[in-house]
Amino acid sequence: MALTRDRTESTVRVPEARASGLGRPIVLVLALLGLLLAFGWTFLRDPSLSAATRDPAWYTWRANLMMHDEPGLIAGDWGPFHMFGGGYRIAVPLFGSILVRVAGVDLYTFSTLMMVGVPILTALALGVFVTRERRDPLLFLVTMLATAAMFMTTPYVGYLDNLTVLFVLSAILAFYVPGRTSWGARAAMFLLGMVATYVHPTTCVIFGASLLGAFALHAATSRFRIGRALERDGPSLMAIGFGMILGLGTWLLSPWGVKGSLADAALPPPYPKEAFMKRLTSWVLSIEPQITVPLILLAIGWTIYRARRDRAPADTAGTLSAMWLLPLVGMLGFLLGAAYPYYRFMNATTGLMALLGIGTWVAVRWLLGREGPMRVVAWVGVAALLGSLAFVWVRGREASNWADPDSQWIDQPTRTALAAAREIVEREPDAPVIFVLDYLDIYQAYGWSKTFTNVSRAGLPGDAVKRSMSYFGSVDDFLAGRPTVRTDDTYNKMSRGFFREVQALRTEHPAPPIVFLVRQFNEGTPNEALLDAGREDLIPLGPDVAVVTGPGLATPSAEAIAAAQAAEREVARFYAEHPGP
Repeated sequence: MALTRDRTESTVRVPEARASGLGRPIVLVLALLGLLLAFGWTFLRDPSLSAATRDPAWYTWRANLMMHDEPGLIAGDWGPFHMFGGGYRIAVPLFGSILVRVAGVDLYTFSTLMMVGVPILTALALGVFVTRERRDPLLFLVTMLATAAMFMTTPYVGYLDNLTVLFVLSAILAFYVPGRTSWGARAAMFLLGMVATYVHPTTCVIFGASLLGAFALHAATSRFRIGRALERDGPSLMAIGFGMILGLGTWLLSPWGVKGSLADAALPPPYPKEAFMKRLTSWVLSIEPQITVPLILLAIGWTIYRARRDRAPADTAGTLSAMWLLPLVGMLGFLLGAAYPYYRFMNATTGLMALLGIGTWVAVRWLLGREGPMRVVAWVGVAALLGSLAFVWVRGREASNWADPDSQWIDQPTRTALAAAREIVEREPDAPVIFVLDYLDIYQAYGWSKTFTNVSRAGLPGDAVKRSMSYFGSVDDFLAGRPTVRTDDTYNKMSRGFFREVQALRTEHPAPPIVFLVRQFNEGTPNEALLDAGREDLIPLGPDVAVVTGPGLATPSAEAIAAAQAAEREVARFYAEHPGP
């Protein structure tokens, strides 16, 4: 006869009480609708707005190229100093082209849909991840809210490939625990690992290093019983690792006929250390560290406490999320005197979001456990915690200029001007296209020359992108056949680099080029004054765009000019009469 005993709480992992009613599907549906409205209301109210920040322009012209020309061109070398290349970072443009071709979404709008939808999908994935071992619907919902709040802060707004890879990696984590025993989960992680390498490979490397760090921690805390650590983490790690290794390996095999360089996956701007420090400070402050950091530390402390109290392996979500904070060490490079974009390590992890959700849940659960006279005070505390997440969201929305019409990657006047330019280009299918653009004589000339070129390409027909280039400098210097030289080294570097690209373009495409001058790409420079002066060698297509003519340059026919002017007026009228304010 066997002797049995009741095991006490000290040896049994007792799950926390579940919040009654919160696990019903209707609650999840209402939460999702709330997040969709919170992120999307600005664009529902005014459908003419495009997404905030500058980065979506790069994905937009690449998606357009993919739809109308040889897809392999997207992985090639683009522009001076490789500044427009990206290798096989093709997933976001591919998603965009599918939205345009299959769903009928406007080319200028797919980035908006992704900026609204990807954070919500990531919130769902992290909600699943953190509740794999603690099936509390309150934890799921709080993590969703925490993720949404963080995604509205400056580090995560506009960087579509970073957003998308964080979603893919969070989806991988959602399968991590079942991957210990389920081949279906392992297959999902393998495939998602491959996908992630085509979104943002550098973040994948950081993610893989963090997972290996978690494995090393598990091995160390199990007194170096490697077999036990492998049993816990081995299957999932191998599925993820093999998927990512295969994905990165295919970069070098030229899957679309063009060799992609992994070096093009991350190209830091040539800015001084002070510029990187200023941006880092603004990014850190945008996440409201006085609110988020204590809750994140609470989550880490609680994970350690429960592991020691339960005499069991630490919670997987807490451990992996804490180890995925390792990329933040890269923010400290300024201590070594190095100059690089320190701030970009902040949007290489969703560990902050998962831990913020866990920390908030721990605090809320503790408060809900109070009884007697403290019950009312506890509910006030719960309201304050949830209100603090809302505060992070609201302040982040302000800091990231989410709803600011002046922060659109392509505003309505620019779209109107490019509609006229597009009409001219479509009538000259073999002519090279050049945009003259300029900026102030400062080091930010790098960023704005890149932005203006990306936006101009987004307005061209997809098959014209490969025969387009920008001249960075004054109209007079362009007509004289020389680069513009000023005082700032970065400005001069950009001017000379773009000039060489224009020369190469004209050699490859010997037909007379069509040259455009767009106001929005030249504001505050002598070029804008020329546009307003109405010089004879400028043919106006509208108030913000003209064709530059001269020896060796194309002069559009009267019919083409009339069609371009009509297109400009039609688009201007559309935006003047669009639904919304």
